[in-house]
This record gives sequence, structure tokens and C-alpha cells, in this order.
Amino acid sequence: MWRNQRKLAQLQLSHPRFHRLLVKTTQDKVEKGLIKVLEHVSKQGLVVDLHDLFQRLTFDTTCMLVTGYDPGCLSIDLPHVPFAKAMDDVAEAICIRHVVPASVWKFQRWVSIGHDKKLRNDRKTLDHIIEKYISMKRDELSRVIKSNDEEEEGRETRLAQLSRGFFSSFQLTWTEKKRSEKNSNQIYQQKKLTN
Repeated sequence: MWRNQRKLAQLQLSHPRFHRLLVKTTQDKVEKGLIKVLEHVSKQGLVVDLHDLFQRLTFDTTCMLVTGYDPGCLSIDLPHVPFAKAMDDVAEAICIRHVVPASVWKFQRWVSIGHDKKLRNDRKTLDHIIEKYISMKRDELSRVIKSNDEEEEGRETRLAQLSRGFFSSFQLTWTEKKRSEKNSNQIYQQKKLTN
């Protein structure tokens, strides 16, 4: 199944239309986000971390390409974005797992301390926000499908079909992952009770 998803993703990412969307999205975000922030910082005489600004730019453009929604991470007030913070924390926890002996991080995961405790909380944050994006996309697709059905029975735009395909594949993967986690947790709890 994942091979088919990978092939579909590669096909979409290599399509010229996606490349045009990538360029347009990045240009718009640079013009309406990065330049405005830099102008504001310059007028105010403030010091700003360019690395942070470029991370925000990358995060916003990635979210816009993947979900179709702008989280607004790159704006004049430079808001705290829980999703971006959670992603950074998850990446850090994964790196630490490669440095720390497996017995140590497995123990930390078992007793829920250290980076694994933070990782657990970050996963909840990520799941909550991804669930929100899925819900928004589902509502949007429902409106598109309804309007298409009302306009002309049986005809749907290619974009709606692609969106539905991406949504279905993502939702299926996400649902399977959640089921697997739930089952693993139940098995772990049962083993814990029997020991």
C-alpha cells in the first residue's frame, strides 16, 4: 500500500502544475510575509533571528502546499505556533534516540520521562492539528462536491478528484496508524496488568 502512495506522491510532486504552484506559493509568501516582516523589523530597529524567519517561511509554504491552509507562522507579530514547535521537538527526540543507548530511551519511554514524555505530548498536539486540517479539507471537499453535483451531475474537476484521492489516502493511513497505536497501547496495558 505505501508503495502505491509513494508512487502517487512522486507523480504529483513531479507534475509541472505542482512546480508552478510551488513557485507561486513561495513567491506570495515571500512578498506578503517575509518582506513585510523584514520591513517592520527594519522600521522598528529590532533584531531578528533570520534562521527563525526562514524556518517560519518554510513551515508556512509547506503547510500551504500540503493542506491548502496558511498557519500564519510568518507574520509581523511572529506568533507561537504549537504545530511547528511540536515538529521541532519530535525531530529532536528522534535525533536523541540515535545518540542515547536504546535501553535508556526505551526505559524513558516506558516510565514517560525525558524526551519521550515531551514526545508523547507533542504527538497529541500534532494529531489535534492534523485532525483539524483533515476536518477543514473534508468540509471544503464536501462543498466542492455538492456544488459540482448541483451544477452538473457526474462531472467533477480534476483538482477535486486529486484532492479526494490525496485526502482518502491520507485519511486511510492516518486512521490505520491511530488504530495500530490504540491496539498497541491496549496490548501493552494488558501485559502490564498481567505482570
